[in-house]
Formats: sequence, C-alpha cells, structure tokens
Amino acid sequence: MNIRLNIKNKLISYFGMVLIISLFINTLVSNELYRLTIEKETMAHLSRLTEEIVDKMNLVLDEKKKQLEAIAVIPEIIDEQVDINKKKEVLEYLYNFFEFEDIIFVDQIGNTYSVNESMQDITDEVLNQILKETISVVPLGTSKINVFSINIPIIKDQQEVVGVLIGISQLEKIVNQFVKFANMDGYMLLETTGKVIAHSNQDALAYQMPMESMQYYSEFSEIYEVYKEMIAGNRDVIKCKEPETGKSNYLSYAPIKTGWSIAIIKERQTVLSILGAIDAKIILLIMVLIILSMVFIHQVLKRFTKNLNKLLECLNKIACGEVDTPIPKELLELTDEVGDTARAVQNMQVGIDEMLGTIKECTNYMNEQMEDLTEEVINSLKEALEVNGFDMFDEECKKDIITMIHTLSRMDEMMPTVKFFNIRNRVK
Repeated sequence: MNIRLNIKNKLISYFGMVLIISLFINTLVSNELYRLTIEKETMAHLSRLTEEIVDKMNLVLDEKKKQLEAIAVIPEIIDEQVDINKKKEVLEYLYNFFEFEDIIFVDQIGNTYSVNESMQDITDEVLNQILKETISVVPLGTSKINVFSINIPIIKDQQEVVGVLIGISQLEKIVNQFVKFANMDGYMLLETTGKVIAHSNQDALAYQMPMESMQYYSEFSEIYEVYKEMIAGNRDVIKCKEPETGKSNYLSYAPIKTGWSIAIIKERQTVLSILGAIDAKIILLIMVLIILSMVFIHQVLKRFTKNLNKLLECLNKIACGEVDTPIPKELLELTDEVGDTARAVQNMQVGIDEMLGTIKECTNYMNEQMEDLTEEVINSLKEALEVNGFDMFDEECKKDIITMIHTLSRMDEMMPTVKFFNIRNRVK
C-alpha cells in the first residue's frame, strides 16, 4: 500500500515540477517577447515624436525670423533721423507682442540699445559672435544661461545696412514646450561643434565634458558615438547609457534647420516597468492553474489507485490458491486500463478453473489405474512368494521384479497426490 501511495505522490510531484518549470520558461520567454515588442513600439514612437518636434521647432525658427524681418522694415526703425528713444518705444511694444525675451538694436556705428536691458549681460565678444551668425546660441552674461538669438540686418535704400536687430529668446522655453507634451524623461540640443546648448539635466549642461575629451573615457564611448552621428546630421533611435548615472535610456535624435540636432530621452527602466506588473499577473494566473491541475490530477490518481488496490487484492487471493475469488462488478465495468486488467483476470480464472478440472480428472484416472496395477502386481508377487519363495526365480526374473518395484516407488514419489501405500512395505 505504501509503495502504491508513493507512486501516486511521485506522479503528482513530477507533474507539479513540470508545471513549475513550464511556468518559469513561459515567464522568461513571454518576458523577452514583451520586452522586444515594447522596445520596438517605444523606438517607433520616439522616432515619430522626434520628427514632430523637429518640424515644430523649424516652424518656430522660421516664424521668429519672419517676425524680426517684419520689424526690420518698419520706417521708424530704418530712418536714421528718428530718435533712439522712439525706436526703443516701437521695439518695446513689439518684443512683447512677438514673445521675445529681448530685442537689441545695433546701429551702424556700433551703439547698442536693449529694450529689456539684457545688453548689460552681453559682452563685446558675445555680441560679435551673435553678429557673425544669423542664428546662434550664446551664454548670457555671468549666469551662463544659454539664449537663442536671431539677427536681421536693417537695410536702407540702395542696400545700405544701417543697423542690426537681434531677437533673443530663452532656449529652454522653446524646447520645453514641445518636449513636455510628449511625456519624455529628458531632451538634449547639440550644436555643430559638439557642445550641448540645452539639456533637461542642468547639472549635465553646466559640467559637460568637451567632446574631444570623451573618446578617452570608456563610460563616455557610447555618447561620444551618438554625438558624432548628431553632428553629422543623421537621425536614429538607439539604446544608450547615460555616462553621469549609468542609466540605460532610449534616445531618438534628428537634425533641425539651424544645423543643430535635438535628442529626446526616455528612461528604459520606465518603459519596461510595465513588464513587472504583467509578469506578476501571469505568474498568479499560472499558479492558480497549477493548483487546480494538481487537485484534479490528485483526484484522478486517487480514484485510479483505489480501483487498482481492489484488483491487486483479488490477485493476491488468487495467488494464494483462492482461484474462485470473484472480481468486483464495478471493476469489470470500467473502460480504462484497470477495467481491461480486471476482465483479463476474470478470463484467466475461467482458464485456470478449466485447467484444474482437467488435471483433477486426469489425476483421479491415473490414481485408479495405479492402484489397480499396484494391487495386481503385489498380489501376484505375494502368491508366488508364498508358494515357492524368492529363490525360485532366476537372476533375470529377480532383476525384473526389483526394477518393477523401483519403478512403482518412483511413480509414488512423483505423484504425491495419489494416495497409495508404500510398495516396499507391502512387499515385505
């Protein structure tokens, strides 16, 4: 009984182990498939968002440039005879209307006039840098805040340049208004020299490493390659480690009209955090299925072993000689392997019963024949011995008599079920 119970328990244990192993394999495989799917969808989404942001930034640049061009053709601005205070009144009205942080007027002899007094933070070196490029990003004074500037020449008749208008906007405001709505974790704006001119992480912006130095540090190797691609004007979506923190991020970059390149950043951990919740639900569901399956298997095995125990009890009785032990009717009606075995045992009982009947008949017949033959031989020998004695026989007859007696004794030993007397004793 214990062995049969152990077998049942082993079957349940093996089945449970198979289900648990299947659970882990399924979790690993499904986790990898979910991860690949989520990464693919995230990268495609980042690529679309980047293109949308680039298009909107290009529109903003064009719009601000057109606004300055419209201001530059106002007669009060062009006319050199108009008092500078009058010019500043016009500019002061327009810079609020066009949402500039400041508008700077530079006349032909180099005098500068700022509507919002930001000129006090702009050095001659920075001003010269602004005037060299139509669109540029420069640090504003000692605060080192990067500002976005556009300069438009003021042209009089006969293409004579009588001054320059410089529109200044805060760069982060322009980028933030497009990146925030996209629910991104960060952004980065890179100019053509490899300098980061805008970054969602102000520490990374303030303490950035020069690009030419990055190639000598292993932790900056990935971002260095990204910078090279951005400067080259390429666009792509990649996985990249943040050198300052070591975090793995998805980074999508594309160029804008100024020659700069913008990148939007999404933390990989944030994207894949959904997998944790999915895995927990999958594990819970499979554990419930495992418990239900093991309960079901236990009930099936319990019923199977119960029927098997009944059949084994019958077989043990038959093996002990109780050949006529009846097989329970419920076992004979089963349609499974136990039922097949029970019917086979019943057929075997019929065969054994017929065989035993035949053996009994043969034994009875042989017993009768042996008794008759033995009686006949013994009686003949007794008569002969009583009349003449044993010496009357020649040597050949003596040998035949001894052989016959020996043969009958051997037959007596070989057939213990035949109840006839000992020939030697009878002869004596």
